[in-house]
Amino acid sequence: MEDGISTEELAEKIREVSIAEFFEKNRHLLGYENPTKSLFTVVKEAVDNSVDACIEARILPKIKVSVKQVGENIYKVRVEDNGPGLPPEKIPIAFGKFLVGSKFYRYRQSVWKNEVLPVKMNDRIKFVKIGEFINKFIKDEEGIVNVEDKGIEVLSFNPQTLKLEWSPVSHLIKHVNDEELFEVETETGKKIRVTGSHSLFVLTRSGIEARQTIDLKEGDYLVAARKLPALDAISEINLLDFLSEDFLKKHLYWIEGVDKEIFEEIRNKAKKVRKGKRLFYKIDDFEIRSDYLRKLEKEGKINAWIVKKLGLEDFVRKGKLISYNRGKKIELKLKINDLEGFGFILGWYIAEGSINTRKILFDLGKNEESVARELKKKIKNIFGLDVSIRKESSKIRLSTSSTALIHSLRKMGVKSGARNKEIPWIIFNFPRNAQLSFIKSLLMGDAHLSSNKNNIIFTTSSKKLAFQFHYLLLMNEIYSSFSSFFSKGGKLKTFKKERYKNYRLYIFGRDMNKLFAIPKDTHSLIVDRLPTFLLEDFGNNWIKRYERINREEFENYIRIGYTKTTDKYLSLLESLSRGEHISLQNSSFLINRLENMGIIDENLNLTSSGLNVYSRIKFLKKLVTSDLCFLKIKKIRRINLKKKEYVYDISVPGKENFVCGLGVVCHNSIGTQGIGIKGAILYAQLTTAKPAKIITYYKKKKHEFELMIDVLRNEPKIISHKVENLEKDLHGISIELIVEGRYIEKGQSIPTYLRYLWLANPYLEITYDGPENGFKLEPVVNELPPSPKEIKPHPYGVELGKFKRMLHLTNARTVCGFLSSEFSRVSSQTAEKICKLAKVDSKKNPKEVTDEEAERLHKAMQTVKLMAPPTDCLSPLKEDFLVEALKKEFQPEFVTAVIRKPTVYRGNPFQVQVALAYGGKVAELQQNQQTAILLRFANHTPLLYNQSDCGITRAVEEVDWRNYGLSQPSGSLPQAPLIIFVDFLSVWIPYKSEGKQAIAEYPEIIKEIKLALQEAGRRLAIYLHKKIRGEQLRMRANIFEAYSNVFSEFVSELTGKDVEYVKKKILELIRKGEYKEGEEKQIKEEVVEVK
Repeated sequence: MEDGISTEELAEKIREVSIAEFFEKNRHLLGYENPTKSLFTVVKEAVDNSVDACIEARILPKIKVSVKQVGENIYKVRVEDNGPGLPPEKIPIAFGKFLVGSKFYRYRQSVWKNEVLPVKMNDRIKFVKIGEFINKFIKDEEGIVNVEDKGIEVLSFNPQTLKLEWSPVSHLIKHVNDEELFEVETETGKKIRVTGSHSLFVLTRSGIEARQTIDLKEGDYLVAARKLPALDAISEINLLDFLSEDFLKKHLYWIEGVDKEIFEEIRNKAKKVRKGKRLFYKIDDFEIRSDYLRKLEKEGKINAWIVKKLGLEDFVRKGKLISYNRGKKIELKLKINDLEGFGFILGWYIAEGSINTRKILFDLGKNEESVARELKKKIKNIFGLDVSIRKESSKIRLSTSSTALIHSLRKMGVKSGARNKEIPWIIFNFPRNAQLSFIKSLLMGDAHLSSNKNNIIFTTSSKKLAFQFHYLLLMNEIYSSFSSFFSKGGKLKTFKKERYKNYRLYIFGRDMNKLFAIPKDTHSLIVDRLPTFLLEDFGNNWIKRYERINREEFENYIRIGYTKTTDKYLSLLESLSRGEHISLQNSSFLINRLENMGIIDENLNLTSSGLNVYSRIKFLKKLVTSDLCFLKIKKIRRINLKKKEYVYDISVPGKENFVCGLGVVCHNSIGTQGIGIKGAILYAQLTTAKPAKIITYYKKKKHEFELMIDVLRNEPKIISHKVENLEKDLHGISIELIVEGRYIEKGQSIPTYLRYLWLANPYLEITYDGPENGFKLEPVVNELPPSPKEIKPHPYGVELGKFKRMLHLTNARTVCGFLSSEFSRVSSQTAEKICKLAKVDSKKNPKEVTDEEAERLHKAMQTVKLMAPPTDCLSPLKEDFLVEALKKEFQPEFVTAVIRKPTVYRGNPFQVQVALAYGGKVAELQQNQQTAILLRFANHTPLLYNQSDCGITRAVEEVDWRNYGLSQPSGSLPQAPLIIFVDFLSVWIPYKSEGKQAIAEYPEIIKEIKLALQEAGRRLAIYLHKKIRGEQLRMRANIFEAYSNVFSEFVSELTGKDVEYVKKKILELIRKGEYKEGEEKQIKEEVVEVK
């Protein structure tokens, strides 16, 4: 290589990650944007780390925090806990190395700007250049943006099932590339360009692994898509859905053949308004005369724009759209039921069609008369339009005219011009039979059978069309190879120097027979073969003379013992792996054989070798039926960029991969995992150049480390390690950092954070020693909340696409078994009820359920009354604990807490916990401001920043607090001496940004928070009403008492009674109606009691 750099040295150079450079560029994303927040973040990360360690070990946490100033804007931070501690050998990795999952390491993994990315939004698939797509969200030079609330999904494979699924994207990433770009090319023509540190997936003897591009070599098996999941299919099309109100008004369209129900609907929805002698029907800003409406009803027609304006499209599906061209009436059917025929028409259009402002044209070959007749027939049957056929010397031209149809087709994604053509987006939402009809038509028009009839070749000058067609074929389980070439110049002089790039797709072997009857024996495809090195563990070395074999044959060689007994062995191992010792009377031979092979021991437990064999078999079985294929890398080429360019990446939580380019599976960046305590250590190192001091107590020894992070190689650097023997067996960890920062005592400060953390976790003991003040927070309770448990998805909120995938992937044998085993809160009786409502046979195999039946089942699940998700998947505080913590901290005159039942958003269980504390010390905390104090939490963690951008804040502001006796300016928090405590609990917190200080504004979340606050508000209103009533009674008693002397003397003169006696009796009467202190205390206690 140039300059004497070896390949190994280059690999090391690219593998190095400059963590320091990344930190400096992106510290604002990580919580270190200014000195005040940086010091706060250091303490927060260390405390959170300690609390998590204690709770996971089921130890009541005792946390000690010390912050002392040791120089100008320099602070020593020390955090100690009583957790389980760490073995000394784990300390360097735990505190000194950013693992592969952290953002520092992943951030440099990026894809070239022009790689095509299939994206699904609102159940519509788009094929976008990844650079152009991400630039719409990140306008600045570099950055990361959270898009969890945008509904963006990409294709990714599930590591558990090896099936491809549409998965939500959490983050988009963009940065300047400062390393070499590589182009990886495989057999069948797949190519992708990525940075050297970006990981692609390869198949090895150990399984599917992510490997950096710089480490790839020719001959490796790259992972790519073999088949793709279909989108939710539509069953019909209403053309009116694609025509705007303005368009219909401009062209004066009518709809004829409408039902009378539409006129009744208008009358029912409208208000009657009289203007003079005329009666009008008014809906919002729309008015129509009653006599004109009767006339339209009598004629059975209506203005098309009125239907669109009033949203009455469903009432005119059987109607026809009427327009006139030079006096000729043109009728266009609105409802399209024959999607297969529509697919046929669109396929021929993409191959041979064009559109101008008034006409749709098809230019067929002179020998394609039968196709012309079929197109004419289908256009007439589907749209009701007349088609003219004109034979010319070299072609047959078909034409039909309808401005409305042209407008609708363009809205569906139909374009004109050879280089601009693409597959209409609506095709991807067609059912499979209609998609196959489109594919066949397109191939008949624009493809040809090779001379040896070995493959079908499709050629196009549109790159986007080629990529889209490749993905459409994959959705129909048809694989196509890919190539590109430059076309030669034309015959005319002006075009001879022009060179245009063209693209070809090749369909081989068995996949040809899925489309056409090919009169030739077809062979299996490369993509349907698996490498034989995977079978080495099964004693099939002789099979290695074949490099790859068909999947069907491959499965036969995944065996233990003889082929005929393999299924029995696997069934037995399945039971033993679950600890089920089933009846083995008929399996003695199998047991003896497994013992002799060292797979099980004498106690019928799987040995370590047996566990490896069993997991290996399960993986290979999944590999055979997976949606993936494995292609040999043919070439790896370095791309020399003339200037630095932006490169891009995305984050797919839980899957950590996405499909890009022509179906290559890329590893992705991890978006919201955070950098935790290691980020704090790095911040200390970069700002003061001081090492972290870490002490761990383990097995009667005290280990003291001084540690730094090698920012170039992402490795821990141990400065010193001291060991001290102890007499007592202590446990816990302490960490000491010297950092640059600015300390504040109030507001968004360290003391505030610790106090709020204690409020939401009242089992904590926190001792704080600050630069100015200190305090100790004693635990209110000595009981940890239960550990959250993993649960199955709840039926409410599960999306239809996910439901269909679950049907396909389940191991259940019946629909009833599928519903009861795959979802929480669905019993066998409830499952039968769902099947009955959906009119689906409960004993039917889930894999045989049609799309229509799946939709009915999904709809029935949402209507059946089900219990809320189980609470053991979350970890709420008991209401009493929260009330006691608030009482101790704020000493309010009134406090109440409400915990809502669990519910779901997007299939994720969540729970809302709120509390209100009124009066007491709250007024002191408000610092002469009347606005209530809002305390926001997510999974018991305080959220101190970005309050105005948080869904919790929006929910609180939307509550009408005036209904509960409080004043409230419009669109803001109430004004009262009030603490509003809101804790959002979920297995997946929808944070809005990397800082994790605000949650997204999902409607379900807003609704639950408001309901909880409204219930608490009603309790507060009862208390305030009683308090006001008591004050009124006391005021009245005081007035009477003030005049009691004069009144007593007057009564004494009239009655002759003693003045003192009269005064005593009058005071007794006054005090009968007085609001006594004892009664006030009693009412307080009654209201505080949480029902």
